[in-house]
Amino acid sequence: TRRNGDLPPVPGGIRDASGAVIAPDPATLPPHELDLPTLWRHPALLLAQTCWGPMELGLAAHVHVAGQDDYSGVAGGDEALYSSALVMRRGEGLAVPAPRGGEP
Repeated sequence: TRRNGDLPPVPGGIRDASGAVIAPDPATLPPHELDLPTLWRHPALLLAQTCWGPMELGLAAHVHVAGQDDYSGVAGGDEALYSSALVMRRGEGLAVPAPRGGEP
């Protein structure tokens, strides 16, 4: 799925086990966009990827972690942890190496 229009409709919205609406019906969203919080909570979801931010902000209550990448071979990576980088066009600023030892 790459857009809301690819998700099966869920009339009345996506609900948790207690019946509370936790995401809107994908059919009510702009069809050519992708609402990740709705995708991650969709009852037909089999597998998706996210960082820990959404998991810590409530997604973990609705999904199961199936696996986690090892970022040790990536600059800024330290086993399961990864420090994201902001990038810009080459030649417009100073190059900054990835931190070592897990510091931000």
